[in-house]
Amino acid sequence: SIAYFASAFFLYYGVPGSFNVTSTTHKDHEMNHAKDGISRDESTLTTSTNPVLSVMQNFYELVIYIHNCGFGMLLFLKTTATLFMAPIDIVSATFAHMQDEDGENESSSSFAMGMTFTVLGIGSWLGPTLLNFITDGNRPYTVQRACVIGLFLASGGWYLVSLSTSFGVGFLLAVLIRSIGASALWLLSTLILQTLTEKQIMGRVLALDFTLFSLVDAGVAIMYGRLYDGGASKQTLSVLAATLALLLGFVWG
Repeated sequence: SIAYFASAFFLYYGVPGSFNVTSTTHKDHEMNHAKDGISRDESTLTTSTNPVLSVMQNFYELVIYIHNCGFGMLLFLKTTATLFMAPIDIVSATFAHMQDEDGENESSSSFAMGMTFTVLGIGSWLGPTLLNFITDGNRPYTVQRACVIGLFLASGGWYLVSLSTSFGVGFLLAVLIRSIGASALWLLSTLILQTLTEKQIMGRVLALDFTLFSLVDAGVAIMYGRLYDGGASKQTLSVLAATLALLLGFVWG
């Protein structure tokens, strides 16, 4: 869509920073290739005439790599974030549901939903851009620190959402803060994996990262949906998301 092309153009020409794989290998996080039998020059995609066997061999290499690399737990950073990311659509839709004396006001509801997603988009740009100033791809701990800051920002944003009683400026400001934190975590959790992972196996690591996130996100979204259908208010869901984000900040910090 036009929005994707516009955002890509803006990021390329208007946003400084290193949102890419670093050119150096971090010795503190290099895997011990002698342990897992995958040499630095041979840790490439395993090929086999049998496609099923090939998939199994490559998955085995991936599991061994994650077990021995020293930073395998970071693979679950984005996945655990689904615990507070998932309910955003539910909460946004309920706040944007505008009614008048005749029932639902479709025009006002459409405007409110449009404004909500506009603010979400602005926050998604601001988060990585602002936290990029305190990160350095050559120092992975700065990237993880920025992810933790993102968790705390998201927690604060969700708490402010829980204080909102209706759609308005206060709600949009809360959504902006939440979006800044969540988007920073989304991007930087991938960046830290790119930074630390050997390039020969990076594709499989990032694929697993996204797969885990997608699967867990679907399950958590259903959980929040059932809570809302069971009588939990949008404020209750917001408090729950804020609490989980806060706890994750301390866990990953």
